Amino acid sequence: MGSVTGTLDAVARLRALDARTVITGHGPVAGPEVFDVTEGYLRWVQELAREGLAAGLTPLEAARAAGPGPYAHLIDSERLVPNLHRAYAEERGAAPGVPLDIGELFREMVEFHGGLPTCRA
Repeated sequence: MGSVTGTLDAVARLRALDARTVITGHGPVAGPEVFDVTEGYLRWVQELAREGLAAGLTPLEAARAAGPGPYAHLIDSERLVPNLHRAYAEERGAAPGVPLDIGELFREMVEFHGGLPTCRA
């Protein structure tokens, strides 16, 4: 993920377009209610990051403690781990989109998932 805060800003801009049909990057064609789900998920990730940092947890530990939570219905739930890494970085004051260790993120994502993620290509 490039930026949690940047994605939230993008969702707000997209919502302002008042589209009736939304073509998502992950998932089926949807209506504008998908913005509520996306925003809710990202706010939840931010909350988990704040709580994880306060508790001294790593992003992987925070993801394990949280599980899929209220977003179990979303595909690719293992992406919670890199999303938490991004949210942790932003909570610590990093600029949106600052490079992260992609190899480490994928290693932890595979560990969290219990194997390689499903290829949807």
